[in-house]
Amino acid sequence: MVGSQEQQRKLARHYFEIASSHLCDHPKSDPDLQSYREFLDHDEFELVLSELEKVGKALKGSDLFWMALAVAAIQIGQRDRVEEYDRRISDSAR
Repeated sequence: MVGSQEQQRKLARHYFEIASSHLCDHPKSDPDLQSYREFLDHDEFELVLSELEKVGKALKGSDLFWMALAVAAIQIGQRDRVEEYDRRISDSAR
């Protein structure tokens, strides 16, 4: 990871917000994102990632959702999850 830990946390938060914004158009998303918001408020970034991933799978998140989630995952040191997000993007292109 490049940059200070504080910079990485700010970037992660930014990309989590971008990812969640790509779910907000879905009518079911607001209640589903309640846990995400609570985790984000407490800087529980790994839980934020898991919650957004769960909601993204359930709501069939867009490529932009998965791209933003991948960048956030990298910022919090969860590179191992990026491969799955890349696969979801590739699968949607077929």
